[in-house]
Amino acid sequence: MTRDLLRVPEEDVLAHERRVDELREAMRLAEEEIAVHEVLLDLARNDRLIAAVGELYDDPSGSRFGRDPSKYCAEEGISLPEGVEINAVDTTDSSPRMIAVVRRGASEVQAMWDRETGFSTRGLPNRVAIFAEEAILDPGQSRQFPTKAAGKQTKLCVRSSGTDSGRELTVLITAGLAEDDEWLYTLPNGDENCISRDWGGVFLTVRNLRGSPQGQVRVRTS
Repeated sequence: MTRDLLRVPEEDVLAHERRVDELREAMRLAEEEIAVHEVLLDLARNDRLIAAVGELYDDPSGSRFGRDPSKYCAEEGISLPEGVEINAVDTTDSSPRMIAVVRRGASEVQAMWDRETGFSTRGLPNRVAIFAEEAILDPGQSRQFPTKAAGKQTKLCVRSSGTDSGRELTVLITAGLAEDDEWLYTLPNGDENCISRDWGGVFLTVRNLRGSPQGQVRVRTS
């Protein structure tokens, strides 16, 4: 037994470290985005606040709520989530508009209402997704990799990482569930093949078809 067989490859250690960092960042972003949506749900379910907006709809010029929403809520005991600020209603236009600013972490979202279009939101953070993934596939193994939303490029790279030198690797890549959208790639051991394209947001299934027990395939997306 050689000492090399007792050593974890440095590239594997680095891949694990990168994955841990990605997951921790994704958790942080997810918690921040969850907090924003929870605040918006609290506002949407606040019946007394909705009733005050209803008074504004019925009588924009005479509504106490419209003149000073924050003061009105305080005087009437209408609770607002922490970090929510309701600006004075803009009555300069033909359609009065109210804007509530929601701040959570680095996110600032506007929950708006106006007399013609009703409720809407602006500035919602993007949904959390990890677009950079890396995995080592043993012979016969397959795994799904996410791609970015339609209109954006995702880079998929495949490389042999096994110890079986001098052999070729063969992988089958399927986009989504369509069997007619498949690619078969063969390249020498140690070479890397990368594809950048708009995959339309579907998952890519990568299967290592190589029969050698040492024929591992390293796959990464970014």
